[in-house]
Amino acid sequence: MLVSLATIRARIVFRFRELNQFKKKKRSQRNYSPDRSSESVPKNVVFSNSPQPFFGMSEIPKIFHSLEYDGPFKSCLTCDRQFEKIDEPYIINKVFQGPECVFEFAICQTCREETIESFSEESKTRLRKMAEENPILQKRSERFTDSEDHEEWTSECAHCAAPASEIENFTTECLSFGGYMVYDPYPILVCDSCIEKNQKLLSKATQDQWNKFILDNFEGPPADALKPDKVPVLV
Repeated sequence: MLVSLATIRARIVFRFRELNQFKKKKRSQRNYSPDRSSESVPKNVVFSNSPQPFFGMSEIPKIFHSLEYDGPFKSCLTCDRQFEKIDEPYIINKVFQGPECVFEFAICQTCREETIESFSEESKTRLRKMAEENPILQKRSERFTDSEDHEEWTSECAHCAAPASEIENFTTECLSFGGYMVYDPYPILVCDSCIEKNQKLLSKATQDQWNKFILDNFEGPPADALKPDKVPVLV
């Protein structure tokens, strides 16, 4: 999806700063009791010593965990930085053929933007126009704004609205920050048919660049099981 991760990052950072400020106030009060406090408590904050997600954030569900690590993704595919140690969001991408995940990776915002920057201006313009003119994509935030259920956000193709129950092969993506998943406009599910249509918007130069990205970062399985043109381009 063509969405500014810089904007989303700013939103995430604001939420965490708000949480930290609230915790400082909480610690400064003696004999603190949430029942007696007149403080405005941020939604979804639980009174414990462990970090808690805000509204619009949740723990990363298992469908977005790594099969390789048998748990959450730990580091960026291209730069190897640990997600728990960087102050920026990252994208998790998983490709399914039927019930089987055949391809997966996670990439940080910096590497994602560097990859997109290598695409031709023609391709970026076409993809941006496609996203802006698709009413289904544009209305997702309005439809799911109050939902923190990843299954609801991925209950249909984000591009054509085909029900997920009727889709055999698909790609799903989510936006994460640290150990949390961030809602709106992610997570998304895109059917194989829409992926193929979107790939046709790419120039030859961009197709070659994306194929190189896939082949450079994957050797053998799962790259052998999936052609690069079946992996949705990071947008």
